[in-house]
Amino acid sequence: MNSETVVPGRSTKVMLGKIASDDEERDNGDECGNYFEASRSLRESLSTPELAVDGSLKQRVHSLEQAIKIQVRRDDVTYQNIIALSKDSERIEKGTRQMVMEKHLEVDEEVKQFKQEVHHRFELQTAENKRLQQHVTSLKAENHQLQRDLAMVLERLKKLELEFGEDENVEENERPHTTI
Repeated sequence: MNSETVVPGRSTKVMLGKIASDDEERDNGDECGNYFEASRSLRESLSTPELAVDGSLKQRVHSLEQAIKIQVRRDDVTYQNIIALSKDSERIEKGTRQMVMEKHLEVDEEVKQFKQEVHHRFELQTAENKRLQQHVTSLKAENHQLQRDLAMVLERLKKLELEFGEDENVEENERPHTTI
């Protein structure tokens, strides 16, 4: 039923068959939840015996030894829980680091794509601005040329009006004036 085992580097420990089988299950990769449930039920089943205050020295020593064995079993269960929590902590930390790295890479990729998109849009806008600026420049030049042409046409028109106006005056002067 009970078996005593010496754990290297630790004081002599007394382990129940249940604890040893829990260790074997733990080493085989069972989930921590099962182990903790088993260790909790084991702790609950390990009640502290009453120390014999009355009685022979032999009974008191036996009672004290029983209490020590139970405390050692509890210590072992607690130690195993600490080891399991430590392993879980390492596993969770590794998983968290991996998730953070994945998210970091995703964010870096999104930022890279966003920068490329913004750069592309900026280049398109710059090209469009240059094209529009050239178009505005050509329209201004065309407008300036049209204004010069219009000024020349108006000047010519004035000259023609003056010329025709003089010719009309001359023709009127050359026509016989008839009075009625």
